[in-house]
Amino acid sequence: MILKGQISFDKKHLPSCVFKFNVALICFFAAWFALCVPAMVTVGVIYDERVETYATMIALFSVFFVGLGIYYLIALKLRNRLVEVNAVRLEEEFTDMPQGKAEEILKQRGIISDNGFVMKDDDVFGAKIIPFDRAECSVFATLNASGIGIRVYVYDADGEDGAEMVLTVDCALYNFLDKRNLINFEENAYFEYFKKDKRNFCRQVFGFKIK
Repeated sequence: MILKGQISFDKKHLPSCVFKFNVALICFFAAWFALCVPAMVTVGVIYDERVETYATMIALFSVFFVGLGIYYLIALKLRNRLVEVNAVRLEEEFTDMPQGKAEEILKQRGIISDNGFVMKDDDVFGAKIIPFDRAECSVFATLNASGIGIRVYVYDADGEDGAEMVLTVDCALYNFLDKRNLINFEENAYFEYFKKDKRNFCRQVFGFKIK
């Protein structure tokens, strides 16, 4: 897939433009190998090491590399488009929310309790709790077929081994982490633009330079 440097045909989750690009790219490779490789072999057999053979190889490999160049330029344009789409989505999704409302939503989902983060496990004594005063939180971005996602890794810094969890960050969790000072998004080197400039944050995730 263009998002991560590998090809994907997950039509359900891929943006339509990315899916079409991936299909077109694979069709180009398939067509070149199906038509050009046999042509070079045939010319080589007929003309051996004559100028016709070398001319044919140069011409057909030129077609291949010109095609790759065109697809590369399209990919850059497409990545810029995805930066804009994701920036708009993050602006709409991660809005300001009162801390009390965020806590209420997270408690209803069973993500937190009054004392800490709730781990969903099969402990016979009930779910483990990672107390807020011992919780270490590390936020990171992911890039997949659906675009940019935000995750947070939470673990008990002073407790027993195995007390850890990874959560998907939505508006409620973002506001809770930020307002409880469990994560300072502005001091995080990777997330320094997340609060103030989501477009540049998205450019960073997609591998572009900050503008």
